[in-house]
This record gives sequence, structure tokens and C-alpha cells, in this order.
Amino acid sequence: MTERKEMTASPNEYPTLSLETLLALTAKGFFVFPVHGITEGRCTCGDLHPKDNSAGKHPVTKNGMDDATQDPDVISVWHSTFPNCSWAVNLKLSGLMVFDIDPRNGGDTSWDSFEAWLTEPLGQSWAALTGAQEVEGRSMRGMHLYYRAPEGIQLRGTLGTDSPGIDIKHNGYVLLPGSRHMSGVCYEWLVDRSPFAIEPLELNPQVVEIVSSATSGSPSEGIPLDDMQLYCDPITTYGITALEGEVEAVLSSREGSRNSTLFNSGLKIGSLISGGEIPFEEGLTALVDAALRIGLTEEEAVNTLIRRNGGGAIQLGAATPRGPKFETKGYLSVGDLPSSAVASPVPGGPAHLNIVDWESAFADESEELWLVPGLICDERSHAIYADAGLGKSLVLLEICAALASGKSALGLPPIEPMTVLYFDHENTVKGDVIPRLKNMGYEAKDIGNLVYSSFPEMDPLDTAKGGRQLVEIIERVKPRLVIIDTVSRTISGDENSNSTWLEFYSHAGKALKSRGIAYLRIDHTGKNADAGMRGGSAKKGDVDIVWNLTGKSDDVKFALSCEKSRVPLPSKKLELLRYSSPTLRHELRDRSKDIDWAELLARNERFTKALDLIRADESKQGELKGQKNVWARVSREAKKAGIAFGLFAVAHRIIKAGIPDECSEPMESDLED
Repeated sequence: MTERKEMTASPNEYPTLSLETLLALTAKGFFVFPVHGITEGRCTCGDLHPKDNSAGKHPVTKNGMDDATQDPDVISVWHSTFPNCSWAVNLKLSGLMVFDIDPRNGGDTSWDSFEAWLTEPLGQSWAALTGAQEVEGRSMRGMHLYYRAPEGIQLRGTLGTDSPGIDIKHNGYVLLPGSRHMSGVCYEWLVDRSPFAIEPLELNPQVVEIVSSATSGSPSEGIPLDDMQLYCDPITTYGITALEGEVEAVLSSREGSRNSTLFNSGLKIGSLISGGEIPFEEGLTALVDAALRIGLTEEEAVNTLIRRNGGGAIQLGAATPRGPKFETKGYLSVGDLPSSAVASPVPGGPAHLNIVDWESAFADESEELWLVPGLICDERSHAIYADAGLGKSLVLLEICAALASGKSALGLPPIEPMTVLYFDHENTVKGDVIPRLKNMGYEAKDIGNLVYSSFPEMDPLDTAKGGRQLVEIIERVKPRLVIIDTVSRTISGDENSNSTWLEFYSHAGKALKSRGIAYLRIDHTGKNADAGMRGGSAKKGDVDIVWNLTGKSDDVKFALSCEKSRVPLPSKKLELLRYSSPTLRHELRDRSKDIDWAELLARNERFTKALDLIRADESKQGELKGQKNVWARVSREAKKAGIAFGLFAVAHRIIKAGIPDECSEPMESDLED
């Protein structure tokens, strides 16, 4: 490497970037923005950054590199507002790409080999020394080599595994000379190779071909992105351990090898995704989160892991499935499925694809089943919101206790007891919950099916880890209904950001719905009551039914209005009456007089009858058989009772979900039917 001797570190007092220098750089085409600096050996944000290396490198402004500009007025305000900051260049906006060489990972040697291999030299373009690092007893400097980014070509993130220690930056940003590194030295332009001495060079055709993503690996061998979405089975214990290991590998990667480490981790996780050990979205999210923590941009990370042409690391890895339970080889395409596609799981294919049984789906003409007629629908997602102090938690506690004990809920006829899981982040057990239950007439022996989690110490439900914890709980408890009180206490993101609620659904809501578990989120009204539920629009978008409870805290009569429903509702205007004697209770009434209560209650009676038929058959056969197997024996009696196959199938699934884990795998009869 011709600059090898100049990479040796020595103390420097490179001045911080002056306003004049910044404006001169913008005249050269640079789009710049401020990042936190280093003062007295610490990042100016105040964080010690013990788990990442972003100290002195992460943006000061809200939108990060997207705020990069050439506007002298904006830059002037930033320069005076953040006097201790460092500065960075948005490479994509500036039309630049950078070879980031890290000698700690052999980047200097790799670059020497790369240059020697080229048949046409790269030429002397802009070059800057970066931070100082200890390498084999010597303090060495990294290097940034700037070139014009080739137009219309997607670039790779690295030069490949044969050239460790070299990252290719093009969609993200790098710090500008004059910025101080955590090691204490400042980034600095090489003599005669700064933007004020020479013009940047374009890459020669040979190098363009090498760094083009079209030649990085074998994209045609990767799994198409749309097909990757099909891998959505819950993460396994093996998958959890493997994912945590690869996340740690990315977090521990050093500058100069971050992209290559992320790429290699993506290959490994991709193979486990197609092997059924890790759901695609969870694996992708975990690796992208880790990449962001080490200073890569979201665009860099996503482009390394997934691409539309199938060439992302996760997609390439998915072409070779692996895992302790994986038996079939290769990727199952639609053409590999049986033409009838009426069995799920498909024999010889991955069960996690949840292939639809069209015969059963088209035959299912049953209506929705209600846990609380007209209010809470089985297997559906709900939200109920109201002003603080109106008693929404009180109403839901009564409903949950009634469903768990098999008693009347809201004055309606009781149904068969079920397991209910209640996550309470607001009410104390001794001061709130127990007095309310006693006032409702309940004793401890009545509510054994009510699993009450008081102030659970869980990770946020808009994160992959929180989603895994939720799955572990529901797999153990096997509830039919889950209550989240209050949902705003369960997230880490901005409540007003739509991305927060998209992440919530990805990690929590989807896990519940895919298992046929009804859930209800309790929430508060926003500051402007007329604007409805607090938070972004996506918060309402991922649930099936939204109820608004209104009234006054000292009232005995409250209104329930449905603001959204994907389910045909008997009525969108309900009324709740609150009684305090002889016991605390509520009664549900129809304000619009549209509900056919007799039909709703008859439907629940048919469901109870279906449960009885299945359990009787299970007792006679000695075990629970597959749906069609059981249906063949009980269909005559079921049809006499008005029970359609769809309703019967729901009852069968609920009984199956409650049997011991070792018996919950698909039986031979499920496949034979």
C-alpha cells in the first residue's frame, strides 16, 4: 500500500472544522451535517456507549444524515449551536463512495493485495486518515479513500471475504477530517490528496465491476424477498441462542469489518430462517438493530441483508436451510407442493408455511364466535379506549373474571370457563384488583383460570425480544383471551410514531392472531378527545375492532361506540349500566336495538355443544384425533344441532391447544385426512 507509512499514528492537533472550511466543502459538492463530538474522552451526548462504537459518530439532528445540506444558513446555525460537534458527509447525496480500510482486521494488507491484483491502477483520489488503533503493538491509523460513485449501479458493502478489513461506504456517511476520534486523534486529509488539492477520481471499469452488487455472490441463488415473508413460525430455543450469538458478533465487530461481519451473520441466520428455527422478520429486525448500534445506517444494513434481486445475505443463506430439526434439503417452491394443496402441514414440506386447506376454508360458512356477544370476538384483535378514571380496567376485569370462572359477563348468559391472561401495568393487586374482585363477589377459588401478570418485567412488545417473551408465556399458559392494560406501557418507541405500532404488530399482535388467540388492548384518549385514541394512525390499523367508552366517572350509564370493525357487528352502539349493589357489576345493552340477542346466544350454545361432542369422541377413542377424523363420526349429530364444520373446527382447535405440549404436534390422522 503506497500510503502505508502515513497510516502510522502520531499526535495531531488538527483544528476543528471551521465554518469557512465546511462551506468550502459544500462548494465541492459535499452535503454535510453535525454528529456528536468527543470532549475529554467522552461522547458529547453523555452516553458511555459500552455496547457499541458509535461514540463521537452518531448524528446530533433529529433526522440524522437525512438532514445533510449545502445551505450555508442552516450550516451556520448548526456550527454556532453545536460548537463541540464533529461533522459528517452524506455520501449518497454527495455522489461519493468510500473504501473504509481498518488495519486492525488486516485492511491495509488486503488493500495492498487488491491494488496489486488490479490490471489498471485506481489512481490518487481524495484520502483521509481516520482513528488510531492498537495493531500488533503499534498505534495504526485507518483510512478513507474517496471516489466518485458510479451512477445507476448498486454497490456491495465489502470487497468480499478474501479482502477482510475493507468496507465500502456509499449509502451512509463518514466523518469528515477535523472530526475527533475516540482515540484522541482527529481525522485528517493526506497532504496533496484533499478536496482543495485535487479532484476526485471515478472508479475504473474493472473496479466498478468488482464493487457492483450484480457480481457480489450469486443473487440468483437466493430466496426471493416475497417468499422470505412466508417463514413466520415462532422462534425455537435453538433459534434464540443462534440469533443472540450472531447479534453479539455484529456488535463486537470492528470498524472496517462491520459490513462483512453483518453479511456473514446474515448468511447464517438466513439458513436458520428457512430451516424453521427463526421467523424472517424477527431475524432481520435483530440484525438491523445490531447494525444500527455499531454505526451503520439502516439503508446500509437492509441492503446488506435483503435485496429485491435475491442477493441479500439472508436470502443467500436461506437457499441452504439448516437447523437441528431440519430434514428436507433445498428450498420448497410453490411448484413442489401437491397439486391438491389440501393438507397442512404439507408432507415433506416446512410446516411453518401454514398452507391453507382450501377444501375446509371454502366449506367454512360459520359466523364469528363471540366471547362476549357483540363486544369481544373470538380470535380477533380489539382496542378499547377512554378517558382516565372512567373505569375501563374495571369493566375488563369483570369480563375476564366471568370468562375464567364460567359466570355471567355483563349480564349475559355464562359460557364454558376459559383461560384468560391479563397483563396489568397500572393497577396494584392489593390496592386495586383484590378489592374490586371481592366487590364483584369473587373468591380465590373462582378464578383459577385467570392468569394475572402484575407489572410484568418484560421487554417492550414492539421489540423482537419482547415478542419472544410473549410467545413463551402464551405457549405455556395457552389462553383464549389476552388483555394488555395499558398498551402504552408496553412499548419502547414513540407512541405517536406509526413505526412503533407496526413493530408492535410484527412482534406481538401477529404472534397472538396467528395462534387464534383473541386479545384486547386498553388505551387512553388523546389530549384532544375529539381526535380519538392516543398515538399514530397505525395504532388503530392493526386491530379488528375499536371501541370508545364515554361517560363521566360518577355516572352509572356509559356509552360504547364502535369506531372500526372488520367483523360484521350486531350493533355499533352499546350501553353499559354500572351497579354497585348487591355486587359490583355491569350490564350490556343495545342502544340501537339492532342486536338479535337470541341468535348470538344460540351460536354460543352451538359452540358449547361442539366442545361436548369432540370431548365425548376423545373419551371414546382414547385420544384426540384429527379434525376430519372426528367430524366423520360426529357430523350427523352436529348437523342436527346446527353446528357447521367451521364452528366445529374452531372448537377442535381450542381443545387441542389445551392438551399437553408433547401431544400438540400434528398427528398422523391430521395428515391422512
